[in-house]
Amino acid sequence: MLEKYKNLITVMVLLLVFLLLTKVVNNYVEPILIIFLLTYTSSPLYRLMREKNIFSPSISSIIALLFINVIFIIILIFIGSFTYNKIFYFLQNQYNDFIEYVVDVWNSMAFVTHISTTTLQENILKITSKSLNNIDFLRKGAVYTTDGILTYFIGNIAAYFLLKDTKSVWKVIEKIITKNNAEFILQRAKEIDKVFKVILMVVMLNTVITILGFYILKVDNAFMLGIVCGILDIIPIIGTIFVFAPLILYNISKGSYIIAIGLLLLYILLIFYTQIIEAKFMSNKLQIHPLPMILAIYVGMKISGFVGIIMAVIYVVTVNEILFMKPEKKITL
Repeated sequence: MLEKYKNLITVMVLLLVFLLLTKVVNNYVEPILIIFLLTYTSSPLYRLMREKNIFSPSISSIIALLFINVIFIIILIFIGSFTYNKIFYFLQNQYNDFIEYVVDVWNSMAFVTHISTTTLQENILKITSKSLNNIDFLRKGAVYTTDGILTYFIGNIAAYFLLKDTKSVWKVIEKIITKNNAEFILQRAKEIDKVFKVILMVVMLNTVITILGFYILKVDNAFMLGIVCGILDIIPIIGTIFVFAPLILYNISKGSYIIAIGLLLLYILLIFYTQIIEAKFMSNKLQIHPLPMILAIYVGMKISGFVGIIMAVIYVVTVNEILFMKPEKKITL
């Protein structure tokens, strides 16, 4: 009787395991993500140096991580500088016009108390000053900054040892969970690699579409804003809204309603396009029908955002293999 429902029981147990893993990963997403990204992005350069036998494993790991860290820092400086310049330009040139527009819209509503531009500016200044002078705000900022630096430092150390001692780490894993289960996990790791390649491909396509859309709509700094959107696109749905929302509001305040509507439609198009094309690419790469992939991406995103998408896709792939793989290769729970 139990043999008849063995696959169903295995699938249900795995669902609970994946939900628990998603919860754990979500709680420690920052260090896990840093370690994963550093290891994943530095691996190609590390493998190249080892294949050519240019340096020892230790030196190769250090060089690969230094190279990736420099790239990350350049990207952060680029985004920070671009954002600062845009905010400074806005405050210097369009801030007063924007405030006047907000006041006009507010005062046009019959059921609210009318305000003046001076009142709104004073309130904004008070809120900003209160936030900046708040000791708790500054203390929390210092704590988060310190934690972030420490986490990034630990992430680099962990990535160094993972690159340098991959074989040793793998042997320990095999001893703990058996060789068969370790092989199963290795297959999941390869599937994660495929998932990230698909995400990177979709991000690149979205970046091109965004840049073209911005050029068509005659948005200033279309190329730079498109690149920023591409970087932020890694964060599902929420990422690019940090660029699109200010652009839409800015064009509404200028009275450029057609451009604002165009930007809104472009944003909606990118959301739907991303979901469909991502599911299609993943289904082709992982040899699974697009429908379960679309459902996995949607449910995963609803449950736990970016982490949820990754875990949901891996779960679908795992279930697919459990149902259709040879019995001797199945994972032992």
